[in-house]
Amino acid sequence: MLSVAACTLWLLCKCGFCLCFRSELLSDYGISGTVTEDFLDVEMTSFIFRLSIFHPADVLAAGAVYAEPTSEPLARHLKGLPERLVGLGSHAGDSLRAANGSARGLCNADSLSGEQEASDKDNKVAEIVSLLTADDEDGSAARKNGLDFLGLALLSGVESDAKRLMKQEMQSLQQLRHLWWEPQIAGVLQACAMRFPAFGGSVWLVWRWLGEMQLPGLFRVAEHLTATVFVDHRRHGFAAPPQSPQVAFLRFLHLVANFEWRSRPLRVCFDVDTPLNAEQERLSDASFDRFRLYPTIHTVFDPHGFLIPTPEPATFDRFVQNARSALLKLSGTLSRPSTTADVWREVFTPDLRSFDIVLSLVDPLRAHAGAASKKVSHKRYANVESIHTTDNAMSLCGLEMPACRRRYLFLRLISQLREAYSDALILAYNPVAASLMAGGMPAFLALKVRPGPLIMRRADPAVLLPLCGIQTNDGGSDSEEEHTDAEDCVKRKNPKQSCSFELTVNPVLLVSSLMSMAHGLVESVHVLT
Repeated sequence: MLSVAACTLWLLCKCGFCLCFRSELLSDYGISGTVTEDFLDVEMTSFIFRLSIFHPADVLAAGAVYAEPTSEPLARHLKGLPERLVGLGSHAGDSLRAANGSARGLCNADSLSGEQEASDKDNKVAEIVSLLTADDEDGSAARKNGLDFLGLALLSGVESDAKRLMKQEMQSLQQLRHLWWEPQIAGVLQACAMRFPAFGGSVWLVWRWLGEMQLPGLFRVAEHLTATVFVDHRRHGFAAPPQSPQVAFLRFLHLVANFEWRSRPLRVCFDVDTPLNAEQERLSDASFDRFRLYPTIHTVFDPHGFLIPTPEPATFDRFVQNARSALLKLSGTLSRPSTTADVWREVFTPDLRSFDIVLSLVDPLRAHAGAASKKVSHKRYANVESIHTTDNAMSLCGLEMPACRRRYLFLRLISQLREAYSDALILAYNPVAASLMAGGMPAFLALKVRPGPLIMRRADPAVLLPLCGIQTNDGGSDSEEEHTDAEDCVKRKNPKQSCSFELTVNPVLLVSSLMSMAHGLVESVHVLT
């Protein structure tokens, strides 16, 4: 790991390299560019190329942990993170060592507060897991027993240290993902496209289906599944690879619908001439038993499934259900060939009946379209935001295209909704329409209320009313009557004070809050029954 001084020096060197590169391009070839501390935009004819510089040392440390075939280095790394970076107290450190990877060891079974504390710890572990393995834009909330130690870091009582811990770990993992893993995957996928003529069209067909089904965060998963349909077709029971995108799409649906995602990992091989050997399969099974990711996709570049972006379990469950439904509809065309066209059209038609609220989005730049059309350059980025790239909102601030502005505003809205309603709502939208190539913003945003917030929850007025600024009377003859017997004294409270409220989600307030948060982006709100 580089020291703070070395990192600062390397950042200055990167910026200096970009400045020198821009100066040489301008003096030797007359090519202009824009420099920031992170990248260089080179303008050539009708394209803009974004260049960035990194050192191998930026990813070596993370690669030795996440890309190691055995799971021991990763388990030791996650186990030592809280003590190494946050500096837990002696009591917390002893509890960590005694827990042995399970938050249940910290639960006090003798008190209700201990059970609540353990429940909070479990929830925090799930949040940390989602941050580590999720897409930059689309979260996943899976339960992974091997990451309990990392979750306990946020329970040490120092919020700033917890944020620093998560920021450092996420940055190292994202650097490894973007600077090493994604180029490797892009190379093997390009090799698959060169070897199988129908591969490229098949991936695009799967992407289009994912977009119509409102399934974000699954582009990389779909690429891996399509690759295994072509390369490892014999393992899945087919004699030859598919010869058309339609056949590949059917096999893709068959794989998704019938694979046992919760009980075993999906091992993807990109080269049929060098399949995984018995030792690699044993290590893959051992990693799955230790970390229990959902879904789990293992490759030679990602032996533990931490590098591939995955959606949250609710979105992946809906993905599997939609695949089963589509496969069932298409299987009916074998006996009724005349309905084939209608069935295929129905498979690619979104069904919004499973959602509760649909927000119809409007172009936030349409009011300034006339003034902006005179200034907007017609150049487009050649290597920024391919279809499957997952970028965050802040990385788009320097881009001057209307699609970039739309996507920035849309991602900012998604981020605000996830921060405010991560425990209450499931977000769904068309990820293809939200890409820069399609304009940066989908036509609508579908919301599903999770079952948990709909359950009636009991609240004590003595606790709730002071939070609302209402004072309560704890004593006095009006609120309490005493009846004395010869043997004992019985205290009976007024029913108005002993009763409690039952609270649940208010749809009217929820819709009002959504409208206020998405002001300027939402044209209308539809509450589905």
